[in-house]
Amino acid sequence: MMTDVQRKSYPGILFTDSGFQREHTDELLLRLFISEAQLIFCVLDDRNNRLLHMQSYNFFQFASPAEYYATINNLFQQEELLNKTYRAIGVFIFNAYNTLVPGELFDEELLSSYIRFNFDTTITFSYASDQLINNDIINVYGIPDELKQSILHQFRDASVKHNSTVLMDHLQSLPSNEERIYIYVQSNILQVCFIQNQRVMFFNSFPYTTPEDFIYYLLYTYQQLKLDTENTPVYLMGEIVKESALYEMLYKYIRHIHFMKRPDRIQVPESLNIPTHFYYNLFC
Repeated sequence: MMTDVQRKSYPGILFTDSGFQREHTDELLLRLFISEAQLIFCVLDDRNNRLLHMQSYNFFQFASPAEYYATINNLFQQEELLNKTYRAIGVFIFNAYNTLVPGELFDEELLSSYIRFNFDTTITFSYASDQLINNDIINVYGIPDELKQSILHQFRDASVKHNSTVLMDHLQSLPSNEERIYIYVQSNILQVCFIQNQRVMFFNSFPYTTPEDFIYYLLYTYQQLKLDTENTPVYLMGEIVKESALYEMLYKYIRHIHFMKRPDRIQVPESLNIPTHFYYNLFC
């Protein structure tokens, strides 16, 4: 019989390479992407640039934070591949709690103040910061303390970061001098990043529940950055498709819309059969 916790999650995508040997993971990489809406993990053979396994779990709405953490812990315990030894483990947290601070103004002692100033929340956080590559900007973020403890209890030596650090570093590395707006779409949250001359100029997260919310925040960003919707293109990542109401709303207001192509450093078989912009963070 399923427990209440088990009823709060359901399996999504599942892929396993025919050559994957589950008993030999010591030299492989494990990556997890955790948000309020889902948990996704993949096993990578980075030395041969191969995706060996990928699985996602989607979450129903939780009645309380305790229910959410119980569901995460349950998945940690029941998933065989999350209880093996890996050469390295990376965990990326997707939430709205990050802010950018210019390097010359950054003070390590003020991490909590940066978050508390920008967000009205009662969550108890574990605070951290990363300097962006080739950019004198510090990404300051908060990971819910209970979630961080659960992760480190399960994966003692894991590297735990906000997804935005990895995403921004990757987007800055792309060989283009074109001004671009990048949007990472998750259930109820969109992350918007503006890149100019291969440097992050803006990054923010916005909550949304309707397509009207979605386009409002995007157009507000264009207005604040003094960008032209006719000329500055949008590049989409995450869980959005052409047949969605979100895309239809975008198409009304933005002239140039593109879907990102998955970074080619990891070979993903066509049999996986997902759009190349889905689960983008796992492949940055």
